[in-house]
Amino acid sequence: MSVVAIYGTGGIGKTWLALHWAHRCLEEFPDGQLYVNLRGFDPAGTPLDPAEALRGFLDALGYPPGWIPVDQKAQAALYRKLASGRKILIILDNARDLAQVLPLLPRNKTCRVLITSRNQVFGTNEPEGGCDINLGPFSNQDSFRLLTKYLGSGRIDAESCVAQKIHSDSRGLPLVLAIVGAQASAHGGTSLAAIVDELAKKTSQFDSSDDDLERVVQSVISWAYDNLDDSSARVFRLLGMHPGPDISIAAAASLLGVSRSQAQAVLSELVDVHLMTEHFVGRFTFRDLVKLYAVDRSFAVDTEDERRSALHRVLDHYLHTAYAADRLRGPTRDPLGIAAVQRGVLPAELANIREARQWWEAEHEVLVAAVARAGNAGFHSHAWQLAWTLSTFFDRRGHWRDWVATQEVALDSARRLGNRSVEARALRPIGRAKMLLGSYEESYMHLQQALDLFQQLGDRVGEAHTHHAFTELLDRQGRFAEALSHTQQALELYRAVGHRAGEAIALNSVGWDLAQLGHHDDALAYCQQA
Repeated sequence: MSVVAIYGTGGIGKTWLALHWAHRCLEEFPDGQLYVNLRGFDPAGTPLDPAEALRGFLDALGYPPGWIPVDQKAQAALYRKLASGRKILIILDNARDLAQVLPLLPRNKTCRVLITSRNQVFGTNEPEGGCDINLGPFSNQDSFRLLTKYLGSGRIDAESCVAQKIHSDSRGLPLVLAIVGAQASAHGGTSLAAIVDELAKKTSQFDSSDDDLERVVQSVISWAYDNLDDSSARVFRLLGMHPGPDISIAAAASLLGVSRSQAQAVLSELVDVHLMTEHFVGRFTFRDLVKLYAVDRSFAVDTEDERRSALHRVLDHYLHTAYAADRLRGPTRDPLGIAAVQRGVLPAELANIREARQWWEAEHEVLVAAVARAGNAGFHSHAWQLAWTLSTFFDRRGHWRDWVATQEVALDSARRLGNRSVEARALRPIGRAKMLLGSYEESYMHLQQALDLFQQLGDRVGEAHTHHAFTELLDRQGRFAEALSHTQQALELYRAVGHRAGEAIALNSVGWDLAQLGHHDDALAYCQQA
């Protein structure tokens, strides 16, 4: 295994270098390339759990979700087995430290791993075939080449001394040079000398006690922001308030309360001036330092009402799209009454199950973050309803840890709302997810709490669903007689309220448990009814 860790300050071009090399060397890796942003320096302070990255790799390698083991060590072993003998390039972008990347190393000679980080990853702990590369700034010659790309050789030659000062003031940081070049290109009538003077004034506003290179990046981001018109500056600020690692055009339109075409136009403008990146087609993201600045500006300029309205709109976007996707995937699931979308909200249009699945996969990390943000910001109805809409996806795709995390937010929101019915609705899926993770005692506890609440509320459908969940738990433990008792109670309740889909499922479960107990003729009769 060859492992190269590229480290250096923010804005030095680590990710760009890794991806550029990957694109140039596609043919060397006929079995594919794997990429994950580990979010080691995410402004939200939530680096990606290696277990989630592992799970994403197993999905990408085509392993059936239902066969993926629960234990992280077992997942790592499976990942290495699948990678064995294959020529795969694995890019671990934005890593926090060695502990975050170790579970993701395939440990075979046929794969190559590229790691990017602000920190030196290995140091004296370099694995066999591994090395750290400290990525330094551009040379004077490289800076001139990049500026020439934006401004043309004629303008650079005419003001070569000023171009030299741009290189010096930028400390040779590619991000800074790209932003300056893009801005100077957009303002062709402004001399480079005037641009240098503007930057010098901006740099002096930042605390010189900060890291010098980071201060240069902050100053040029601030300068680029100041050059936006009022409308684009507002968009830039509000985009910083979006939960999750990236945003689609439809979600951005909802966040901003504008049309898709308007959202795409301003996103493209921010990409052109290097304040955002379109890292996948139609999906846009900030670099960490840029997002920090956007959030800071929003709190300084926008009112609380403006920020909350934007968050409300984008949560509506995710809730209504997720609900539509859930109805496509599970049309017999009990419906959920959700409020109408606000004005300006544009849910994604999903025509079929395939499009719903693609949307879920693309928005997975964003949706988990959106549930958490909704709970933290006091949008408690959005928090529990969005968590509810994600249950089918998390269950079918085996994302049980995310299922627990989102339902725990839903549980907290339900209790803050004082809504015992919603509390029971959250307890039951936590119980099921805990069961699927092998935590049977915790599963039993949550399911019992849910059952007690449903019984107190007189919610016979919720009670029936919970009895069925108990059946699953007891079946997994080989306790088929106890499981049969629960599923028979579920069957009676479903029949009493005329819940036909539930009745069919319960009949099948009765048949299964009877078969396990050796009553095969009776089992056949129940399964035939189902």
